[in-house]
Amino acid sequence: MGNFGKIARTIGSSGLGFVINFLITLILVPYITDLINAEAYGWVKVSKDAVMYCTMLMLAIQDFSTRFIGYSYHRGDYEDANRYYSSVFFGDTALGSLLFTGAMVVVSNLDSIFQVSPELVTDVQLLLLFTMLKFLQTTVLAVFECGPVITNRMYISARFKLVSYLLEAVLLVVFYHCFEPHVYWVGLAILISSFSITVPNFIICRRYTPELRIKPENFSMDAMRRLVGNGIWSSLNTVSNLLNNGLDLLVTNWFLAPFRMGQLAVVQSISVIYTSIYSMVSPAFQPMILKAYSHDEHAEMMRWFYLSMKTCSFLCSLLFAGFFALGNAFYHLWIPNQDVDLLYRLTVIAMIPSISGGIIAPMYYAYTIKVKKMIPFFFSAACGLLNVASMLILLKNTDLELYAVTGTTAVYLAANHLISNALYVCHVLGEPKRVFYGKVARCLLASGLMVIVLKVIALLTSPAGWISLTACGMLCCAAGAVVYGLTGFDSSERARIMGVIRKRAA
Repeated sequence: MGNFGKIARTIGSSGLGFVINFLITLILVPYITDLINAEAYGWVKVSKDAVMYCTMLMLAIQDFSTRFIGYSYHRGDYEDANRYYSSVFFGDTALGSLLFTGAMVVVSNLDSIFQVSPELVTDVQLLLLFTMLKFLQTTVLAVFECGPVITNRMYISARFKLVSYLLEAVLLVVFYHCFEPHVYWVGLAILISSFSITVPNFIICRRYTPELRIKPENFSMDAMRRLVGNGIWSSLNTVSNLLNNGLDLLVTNWFLAPFRMGQLAVVQSISVIYTSIYSMVSPAFQPMILKAYSHDEHAEMMRWFYLSMKTCSFLCSLLFAGFFALGNAFYHLWIPNQDVDLLYRLTVIAMIPSISGGIIAPMYYAYTIKVKKMIPFFFSAACGLLNVASMLILLKNTDLELYAVTGTTAVYLAANHLISNALYVCHVLGEPKRVFYGKVARCLLASGLMVIVLKVIALLTSPAGWISLTACGMLCCAAGAVVYGLTGFDSSERARIMGVIRKRAA
């Protein structure tokens, strides 16, 4: 199977998995709130957030692990690769176990630390236990994720991730249909289904990279210092991004009103989808980029970088253009009793950074392979501080209200994408600014044309029901693919993409 076929399968499996996971959440929320209560589902969110915070700390070890292991592996230096391989495993096990132990102390004293309804204490404790066990096992086995990347078998890993979502859905149906409803079934389903990701990664790693072996004597403090010294900036950058995304709701709650915060939460539930596209597209190209970099093939590396940029830009632009064209009709059907026009305008503003983010986000992998994560953290932190300051000034001195909140965030995120990070990516990769910004301009032009064409289609069809909206959405997807394919991709790229499509259809 060629590289393009592997990329297509990886993105396809990841996309389908995202849809299934979204549907699980969509169905699970009203189900749990009806069968148990709203507080119970609130603890589901808390448990997932707890895992997210612990994972952010683990980035200090894990973020550069595949880069260092893969770089040495591709250059044939298996001794150095095994130093990092063993060091990551033992480091992950030690820090993961420490975080798990701390979490269990909190869980055992849950009702003393938090306000929990007496009838839910045991349920919530088991929920947190299962989700933290999932964190522990994925953390201990995280080093084996390097196998699919090094051997360019991300499509297999993505396929098993899809299986894990399906298994989770089946387990939830069985648990809630055959047993008494408890919130901890969610945690148990997540724990069991996670093994369908970690175990295949272990098998792939052992089968296709037999040179890699975990041995205590291969543990190296120098390797750990290098991993943590660089990875700590990834953890800090994640915290900074979390603050950037989370402060909007807090500021709205403090300076406007709770119902305004609710409106903004609805907006963010839609606009945040584009960040999932980054995580679907970028990893599919990373095996080829890492291999080319390890072999000092700069031109080949940049070819894959630019193709990942265009692919991610296409999908994010299609999402934005589709919502710009059909979002008002969607809101009228989904939440007709709300201020639909306001929500539509706010969502469009909030989604503007998806266009610039779709272009630049895949290029952030340059910071990993070149080990340059410190400067991007300061970009992100400065962006967050300026964003909050501008937001507060506008809220105090104007009547813009939610427009001030979403508008400042959109402006600073777009500027961070297209100016500070774009310039630094050029510097890190040694790419001429004229060439790089030429590619960016072409993506922006293709995105703009797509927005216009899809808006015209929406005006001509005027969908008024779910069936007509779905049909119009499918037509817009086809039209957007044609427009971006003709204007955003080169002829050679179009030929390869069409070759993959024809092969899959056959």
